[in-house]
Amino acid sequence: MFRSQSYILTLILLLVAYTGCKKNSNSSLIPNVAVNEFIYLNNPSSFNLQVQGGWIYNQGGYKGLVVYRRYFNFQSDDFVGYERACPLHFADACGTLKVVNDIYLECPCTGHQYLMFDGLPIDASSEQLRFYNTQFDGNNVIQIVN
Repeated sequence: MFRSQSYILTLILLLVAYTGCKKNSNSSLIPNVAVNEFIYLNNPSSFNLQVQGGWIYNQGGYKGLVVYRRYFNFQSDDFVGYERACPLHFADACGTLKVVNDIYLECPCTGHQYLMFDGLPIDASSEQLRFYNTQFDGNNVIQIVN
């Protein structure tokens, strides 16, 4: 009897520890909006994407998109698209990310910053940005989809 009680107690403690450590994911609460955007690199509004480290704001998503051209493992066709809604304040009027110093995305509500290269937060208490799949035709067109 003592043995079965210790198993039950251990199970309860593990369950409490698991639920206590589970991080509340607000970025998953950002409304899902269908995204199917095309960006043409020969369009003057997209010229900034012709160089590595270049970025643009674009329509689409819940509060817009940021499209960034990375240069990962010497791949010049590496693009990423991020949702502009702040992960923790997506419903607030101030909850639209802004590019800072061509390196970070910042939430004006709190000042939380995220690296444009991978969308990871600089402050460990924040969440990763929502990103969208990108496809590059190798020539001129980037497609962003979810």
